[in-house]
Amino acid sequence: MSRAFQHVLRKVGARHSRRGLITILTAVSLVLIMGFLALSLDWGYMSVTHCELQKAADSAALSGARQLDTSAQAAVDAATTWAGRNTAAGSAITSPLVELGTWDDTTATFTVLYSGKGAPDPSLVATAIRVTCSRTAANGNALNLFFAPILGTSSADVSASAIASRTNTNCGYIIGRTGVTINNGNVDSYNSGLGKIG
Repeated sequence: MSRAFQHVLRKVGARHSRRGLITILTAVSLVLIMGFLALSLDWGYMSVTHCELQKAADSAALSGARQLDTSAQAAVDAATTWAGRNTAAGSAITSPLVELGTWDDTTATFTVLYSGKGAPDPSLVATAIRVTCSRTAANGNALNLFFAPILGTSSADVSASAIASRTNTNCGYIIGRTGVTINNGNVDSYNSGLGKIG
């Protein structure tokens, strides 16, 4: 073989090996791009679902806190009902974890008195309620992902909690007044010096 022919063969072989390298780099890049696509879309889906679960937990905790003065069971029922009126990832929230307890403002801690199992004790005096709404594998309703199965993960666990407390406050007392004048009108108030009402 002549040297010129060998030189041409070397150049043609080099071009073909570069084309093969570009094909390999393109394939690896596509896998990486698909991985980032899966991560971004599924992460966004998980974030939206978390926001929906948080909304459900917030509304359930607030409605349950309104019923704490009625009874413990009324608070649990109200929280469960309001959680069920919400959806997360297109499915109704069916079994939120409802816990009753007390809230300490100074330490910002919730102390559990009723853990959500069975019916609460009728004599239970709770001042706060914690509601946890979740989509987990343990509950049998894990969040199914779209692109992550390509990378080996088909579902994810997502949950959100909210705590609401009920405090009774007095707006104040009026002592020694027999009436208050507002806009040239007279509004009577109770005068304790006159004795009992009625």
